[in-house]
Amino acid sequence: MFQGLVNESYWLEMKQKQYFYQSQNVFAVIRRQPFAPVKAEFTAGHAASCLSSPVPFWVIPMAAPDKLLLIADSAWMNDYDAGTSWMADMQNKLMEHGYPVSLAASIQPMAWNSLPAACRDSDLMLEQHLLLFQPIMIDCALPWPATGASSIEMDQTAQMLVSLLEQRNQDRFVLLLSEQLAHWATENVKLSDAKRLLRQVAAAFSRELGAGQNQTAGKEFSITAKLCDLDLLFQMPCYESFRAEVLSLVDQGFSQLKSQNKKSGNTLFEQMEQYLRINLYSHVSISDLVLKFHVSPSYISRIFKRFTGQTFVAYYTAMKIGEACSLMERRPEMLIKDISDALCFGDQHYFSKVFKERVGQSPVEYKNTVRECQA
Repeated sequence: MFQGLVNESYWLEMKQKQYFYQSQNVFAVIRRQPFAPVKAEFTAGHAASCLSSPVPFWVIPMAAPDKLLLIADSAWMNDYDAGTSWMADMQNKLMEHGYPVSLAASIQPMAWNSLPAACRDSDLMLEQHLLLFQPIMIDCALPWPATGASSIEMDQTAQMLVSLLEQRNQDRFVLLLSEQLAHWATENVKLSDAKRLLRQVAAAFSRELGAGQNQTAGKEFSITAKLCDLDLLFQMPCYESFRAEVLSLVDQGFSQLKSQNKKSGNTLFEQMEQYLRINLYSHVSISDLVLKFHVSPSYISRIFKRFTGQTFVAYYTAMKIGEACSLMERRPEMLIKDISDALCFGDQHYFSKVFKERVGQSPVEYKNTVRECQA
């Protein structure tokens, strides 16, 4: 019943707690506040020693780190005029002993077999609404008001960071992320929003690093693996350590991108250029190169711009025009329309327009020039 919810070593012990099977129970999910200093290790035994009750209660370590589950006989509630008073008393006692915590609890008595589902719902609610710095209490039977920074604004910031990463604009990326981290330190930001932003950043690094590793696209990289281990990041002892670690990982990620580009960019460009030369008499798009070389469209565009100073379309078109000139020199009997069709321009008028823009002469004028030179 409690599998995946509480520490595995407690499953057998829970089966032996016959008293709770026979009584009506209340519960509370207790979570250590992120980045808050604690006087001693946050364990079930330490937490239980801070609390007192006239009825049996039990504190159990949950499967997720920094979380405890308290189960108690519902008679404990008889000493309080409201459920919030019960939660506030627990929160205050734990804080007095050096354990800053947030709580999500159900004060409605329930049978033992109803506890697991209710505890999971409460745990999820606490994770959704937990603030980085201000402890909260949630009565799971009541609606929870919207708090913290706007999730929409956070998602917009994440999109801006991803865009800057794709552009390889490290300075603006770091500036925006630093401003965001400073904002989190002074506002009631939700932990779930902060995690979602970092998760999107980590996914973007993974895509970009994978895109540059032609044959290893999609594999996990150490930098993004660390960024994705959000539980470990948010367990750091203080916010300044967390902030420094995030910025350090980002710096390592950009360094890895730069190093990877230097190593793989030249080889990839040579492979793509060879593929285009082989397929001059076909139509090749960026999408075709994506499928062929397992890299992102944005990475392909950057590679062509870096090595040719041109866009992919401009460079591929120039290759085709060069081949058209070669055909006119080798096979002067070919009609302009046949050359246009062979090189997949699709429209002779478009071919003539592009040819003149590139060569400075129309195809007919160029053929005449070639004929005169060969005469």
